[in-house]
Amino acid sequence: MQEEQTGDERTASQEVGAPETVIPIAERLPSFFEYLPTAVDRTIIEEQLLVTPHGLFVHESWLTDVVSHYVAFFKKESNGKSISVEKAIQKLFHTDTPGLTYVMKGKQVQPGYLLAEKLVAPQRFAIPLYKGKPMDAVDYI
Repeated sequence: MQEEQTGDERTASQEVGAPETVIPIAERLPSFFEYLPTAVDRTIIEEQLLVTPHGLFVHESWLTDVVSHYVAFFKKESNGKSISVEKAIQKLFHTDTPGLTYVMKGKQVQPGYLLAEKLVAPQRFAIPLYKGKPMDAVDYI
């Protein structure tokens, strides 16, 4: 019986003393969303990006550029550590092959990709706000 109590005590002490998982700033998407307007020309921001409550929509023609900017952001925020393009895509899209998404902008449908992240106050970013929900291409085509 004492062995069981000792085992329980160890489990309890391990849970109490377990370190909290801290996500480095270079891996937090909202930090990247704040960084983009400081690194990219305003015209490009207005033409290629939309922030939504569901994350950041990137026009399909700007996919390579947004990944390049994330690589630069990661290096800057992680004190010179580098990240491969493949790892950057994985961190941005949570997959190796991001799926196409659409948004309605006026009477036009724009194709692109969603950097999915639930945002409580998306209007705080210096990126045009899209109040609608991006549509997954798989569901509509």
